Amino acid sequence: MRPMERFLNVAYNKSIQQHALKTFPSNVESRTIHSLAFRGVGFQYKHKLAFGLRISTIMNALPNECGYLHARRVEDTLKNFIASSDTTVQAKHVPRTNRVVVEVSLSEGSDIVQSIFGNHGADVTYLNSDKHIQKVVSHAEGLWQRMRDPRDKDFPITHDGYLKIYQLNRPVLDGYDCLLVDEAQDCTPAASDILLRQSCAKILVGDPHQQIYAFRGARNALQEVTSTHTFYLTQSFRFGPEIAYVASCVLDVLKGVRNKTLVGGAKRGSVMGEKSGQVCVITRCNYTLFNEAVNVCCANNNSKVGFVGGLQGLALDRVLDIHKLFTAGTNKPYLGINDALIKKFKSFSELKKYAKVAPDPELLGKIKIVETHHVLLQNRIEKIKSKAVANLQQADIIFSTAHKAKGLEFDTVRVTDDFLPGTDIGVAWSEHGEDEKNLVYVAVSRAKRCLQLNSTILGILGSRKEHFVKAILPKEVTQPAICRSCKGEIDFTPRPHVVIQKEDITLGGNVKVAGGILCPSCALMKIPHLGCLAYVNVDSINSSSS
Repeated sequence: MRPMERFLNVAYNKSIQQHALKTFPSNVESRTIHSLAFRGVGFQYKHKLAFGLRISTIMNALPNECGYLHARRVEDTLKNFIASSDTTVQAKHVPRTNRVVVEVSLSEGSDIVQSIFGNHGADVTYLNSDKHIQKVVSHAEGLWQRMRDPRDKDFPITHDGYLKIYQLNRPVLDGYDCLLVDEAQDCTPAASDILLRQSCAKILVGDPHQQIYAFRGARNALQEVTSTHTFYLTQSFRFGPEIAYVASCVLDVLKGVRNKTLVGGAKRGSVMGEKSGQVCVITRCNYTLFNEAVNVCCANNNSKVGFVGGLQGLALDRVLDIHKLFTAGTNKPYLGINDALIKKFKSFSELKKYAKVAPDPELLGKIKIVETHHVLLQNRIEKIKSKAVANLQQADIIFSTAHKAKGLEFDTVRVTDDFLPGTDIGVAWSEHGEDEKNLVYVAVSRAKRCLQLNSTILGILGSRKEHFVKAILPKEVTQPAICRSCKGEIDFTPRPHVVIQKEDITLGGNVKVAGGILCPSCALMKIPHLGCLAYVNVDSINSSSS
């Protein structure tokens, strides 16, 4: 409608940006926020660019008396500052030490406490004191100055690092009449500061229920901006009413969202366990993803597999280095370890203690992979590599974490059972944070045709009185019938009623949940809105119809 005006569409990631290039007209330029920053300042740092800072790199840059935990706090402080809109590293960027973590470390022996906490041991008073916090700030500021110095080739800069420099330069984006900001709910304050200070018109698009990067400093820009107009899109063009209903139930039960029901399009879909086209297995964590890949790749089939973000995203070389440490024992030499961090530990038990105390969830996941697969690990990794393809379109089955699947869509999605951890041992859904709840919604809403549920989502639907039932005529029932719920025999004499039947459903992983007939009492208790039909006499229905 406005071919004479120039738009800048700021996409969330490279894949979405490339898709936008194909769909937007010529008066729209599509870029990622990092590509804007690279064009502005990032090109100066090509010679020292890294995808992330290794804890070993940070430790090597700090004084020798600093322990692992201090280095981890410096790293987190630096990340918090880079994600913020602030101009200097401040005490508010320093994460506070968890007392429980310190108590755990005290029981691990003096050597590991020394290596983790440094010369000050596990003195929680010192770790949370103004003196120590200022020390962390000072070290983080020093590393930031090294990071932003193009002449310092020994300390790298990350992509978020040059984005921060770009933000501090207060760039002006000339030549555009309007900015289109995609996935605004996951903008960091640094990115928001760059975009929102521009003088042209701005359209922010996003879904607050897909905010899953709060742990990286992302804040929902949609809630922080006073808009002139607000519009709500509740119609999905990705999937039909079946998948839309599941997604709406997730928002209702987990987040109490009931005023805006997600509506599906005019597409056929299924949530009963069928599959159509390409299948994507979406997991909460990399440990589960690895196990799922093993199950497929070690089976006797010719399936080609793909990994969102590439096979390198699993960091299998690091897993193998941890395995070398695992098999070496405490008194044996372990040669051939390339990972700089893994090299620093004398034993596998010391590495595991560090990962728990730091804490480092990603490292803990890799340690768990090694412990689970042990002697079979190398063979299984080779099987995965032999069946992996780089082009996702060539894969029969795709594996992805929910974080990496964000913004993508697949014909069939299977959601694994590691979401909302602890649910199986009684942890209430309400006890989980917003990011964890949003991850479930992101996972189920990636499906276009078929969605294979897990037991947690089945429980969420059950709390909404959705038990996958339908009313059938008595003549369709083979007598005698046993109630699916109470296991009692259903008496159809003297005159049968309309019968409520629970349908068969298959969860992800080919887990069968058998259906069956419900007796009137169980039907009324489980599904009162339909259970009453079980007491309606067929003759009455026929009389009314005639």
